[in-house]
Amino acid sequence: MSQFDAQILVAAFELSYNDWTLGLRKSNMQVDVLLQNEVLRRGSSILEQTASSLSILPAENADIEGSNLSLRYDDGALLILGEMSYFDLEGLFVDTDSFYLTTGYRFGQWLPHITYARLNSTDDDIRRAPRIETIKNNLPAGSADQIAVATVQSLAPILWNQESTSYAIGVNYFFSPQVVGKLEAKMVTDRNGTISQFQNANTSGASAPVIPDDNRILIYGLSVDVVF
Repeated sequence: MSQFDAQILVAAFELSYNDWTLGLRKSNMQVDVLLQNEVLRRGSSILEQTASSLSILPAENADIEGSNLSLRYDDGALLILGEMSYFDLEGLFVDTDSFYLTTGYRFGQWLPHITYARLNSTDDDIRRAPRIETIKNNLPAGSADQIAVATVQSLAPILWNQESTSYAIGVNYFFSPQVVGKLEAKMVTDRNGTISQFQNANTSGASAPVIPDDNRILIYGLSVDVVF
């Protein structure tokens, strides 16, 4: 959908005490964006002339900030992981709050675990901004500019409003310290009609995104992780 030229600054802090580890991470990105879709690029440019917050992402020096707070407890048997993240992107592109909590217990080479996670976009209101409708109505009716703005207006909530809760249960098997087999079943629910994390979901072969009808989606995963 787009190409990025980014300058990234990351600051990280980690504190360990006995079996506890606290992590704090802060990132800032200055991004130049080239939208490859001509219609979206035109619509975003027109909106940006009114306010950078109304573009999909400003074409130059778009500001993206992220914060992450994590806590880990590991005594060799009991494992507890918790993490909270926040991303703030200038423009119509999605800002998110998310967190997860995982707990597991080691039995020899086996590690069964369960996870609860929540994801929520925090800026849905800007994608329904009345100013976008005003800008669209002030453009010549049926013009390429008006169609471009209308396309951004209609697609932005579909693509970037996100809400979901997920529950997962799984087991890891450690063949060696470098090789881990993973089996997991996850249910994603409470999507409230949003596309959530299924941005690429498309069951009809059409070019428009498709929001899954079922509010509860089951995902099964099987993988082997190898560290060289």
